[in-house]
Amino acid sequence: MLWQIFGMTEKRTSKSKGSQQQAGAAGASKKPRLAKNRSKSKASDSYHHGDLRQALVEAATQIVEEKGALALSLRAVARAAGVSQTAPYHHFQDKEALLAMVAETGFRDLAVGMEHARDPHASSGANLQALGVAYVLFATNNPERFRLMFGPQITDKTCHATLLEVSSVSFELINEGVAARMKDVGAPLEDLLANTMSAWSSVHGLATLIIDSGFNPLTMGAGSIVELAHHVTASLIDGLGREPTLPNGKRN
Repeated sequence: MLWQIFGMTEKRTSKSKGSQQQAGAAGASKKPRLAKNRSKSKASDSYHHGDLRQALVEAATQIVEEKGALALSLRAVARAAGVSQTAPYHHFQDKEALLAMVAETGFRDLAVGMEHARDPHASSGANLQALGVAYVLFATNNPERFRLMFGPQITDKTCHATLLEVSSVSFELINEGVAARMKDVGAPLEDLLANTMSAWSSVHGLATLIIDSGFNPLTMGAGSIVELAHHVTASLIDGLGREPTLPNGKRN
């Protein structure tokens, strides 16, 4: 997957020394000293709030998860993080840049969940099924982030450093799982990409139906989302390695 990376430059501003020099010239009275302390406190809140960039991302992620991406604003994030309204602009060019970072956390968490679902001692079919179930569970447990990750709020993902790189990891995990399964059943690997797209479409489609269309597993005869995901992925695994049917009904 081709993508462009640009270096997101952090703009830093230095604290003004003019007010401090005036406070020093005014002598040792308590009133100027209190004003000076307030100035330091404000600067500390704005630029020394621990890892401010990470704090802003965490605050934005919480807002997205609770209210959705459309509810996000840089001012709301600043309030949630306890910093000045201008502080986010020292780390993010605009709202979309911050949304891209939230989406990145989603893709990272999705990949971690899928990695943990794999078992080096399990069969290729069991591992592929586990990957699919982990994908669906992430989506249903984090619906608003999942919508952001694949939605239109980030208009051009190629403009955000590392986002597309991170977003490809979950697809590569599915691709590896499909390849291992196809090898075990003796299927030709020239169909690998098509079969990977089929696997991805199955779990992504199921996840989307559940979170966006109110798809209830109980109405489909499944006791839970996990059970339904197991059923869908089992059907997929059983189909891997079969000869593809052409549009005219004939087989290769």
